[in-house]
Amino acid sequence: MLQSENTSAKRIFFVEDFQIFGERYGIDYRFPQLKDEQVSGSPVLQGNVEEMTLSSGISLTHSDVRVLQPYETTSRHSSPLYMLVVLEGCVTLTLNGIDYPVRPGMA
Repeated sequence: MLQSENTSAKRIFFVEDFQIFGERYGIDYRFPQLKDEQVSGSPVLQGNVEEMTLSSGISLTHSDVRVLQPYETTSRHSSPLYMLVVLEGCVTLTLNGIDYPVRPGMA
């Protein structure tokens, strides 16, 4: 059974929103193209983000977004399973210093 935690209409997500996501999920976000004085109040994404928790406690996040400001993330916790599906665009994952680009159609 799915329990919706936060269903958002199409909106703009700011650096401050990412700080909240980071606290909730144990993720550090960096915005390499922003200078320190630009970080506060800067838009990062536009679109829809939906967070769900399964009855088993597994968290799911579905997003349909346009990236306005490139960002980098580092997980502060280990995760036994991380699944990423890219339908459009490209995401680059870096593990142990090796970059892995992920694009639509890759498995």
